[in-house]
Amino acid sequence: MPLFTWRQDARRRILVTAEGELSFAAVAMVIEGQLEDGAWSYGVLYDARLVTEVLPADDLGNWVEKLQTLVSEHGPRGPVAVVTTSPDLRAVIKNYSEQTPESLLQIQAFDQ
Repeated sequence: MPLFTWRQDARRRILVTAEGELSFAAVAMVIEGQLEDGAWSYGVLYDARLVTEVLPADDLGNWVEKLQTLVSEHGPRGPVAVVTTSPDLRAVIKNYSEQTPESLLQIQAFDQ
């Protein structure tokens, strides 16, 4: 599954284009790269309109715990927006946002 990222320091934003199968392991690599690059507080826009399949996520509770640790070490993470036409991906994002306190992450999915 290809992921292409563009970092825009002037706008404090990272653009990620995803194609094909979307795995949460690949998303984790993007998040790790954001942290390593000193862009933890940047907003992230995922363009997932070309995603054809969402691979099952590990337990989302584990993701929330990891995020809580990262926020306590590095401060607030920037907001995340996902543009997708996939009802499955929207459902995963909704579930994740409901399990994650807003103080840890602001995430939302959009149709267009």
